[in-house]
Amino acid sequence: ILALNFIIQLSSGVGVASILVGTNFIGCLTIFILCYLKGYIVYDKLDWICFTLAILTVILWLTTHTPIYSVILSCIIDALALVPSFRKSFTKPAEDSSLTFFVSGTEYLLSLFSYRIFSFTILLYPIFVVTADFIYSGFILIRRAQLKSKV
Repeated sequence: ILALNFIIQLSSGVGVASILVGTNFIGCLTIFILCYLKGYIVYDKLDWICFTLAILTVILWLTTHTPIYSVILSCIIDALALVPSFRKSFTKPAEDSSLTFFVSGTEYLLSLFSYRIFSFTILLYPIFVVTADFIYSGFILIRRAQLKSKV
């Protein structure tokens, strides 16, 4: 998904702002490769659904030559991919770092000021990431506070 959005931003002439999406893609790819090499390759049904939808977004973009459909689907897929994270953080909020998601959201928020071109297609994904990261970071903090008050 990140690679697709990176390519869409590059082909749209966004400029240096696309570097953030590209470096996030490289980071995720590195984590995937390390997990694969370490033997941690457990996939559940939601993982396969997201993977299938990701492939469909690429096919949709290549066949329609309309990136907005792919960007919208990317946001939906990323939202679905957060479902297991929310589920896990509901029961074990101490295992996820709220700071990581806050920093990620802040990076994407600040990157919006470096865009040379502004359109719905280009801004939708970064705005989605900002919103999702801040919501998830807040959710972790709220859930930790709720569990702490029960003790």
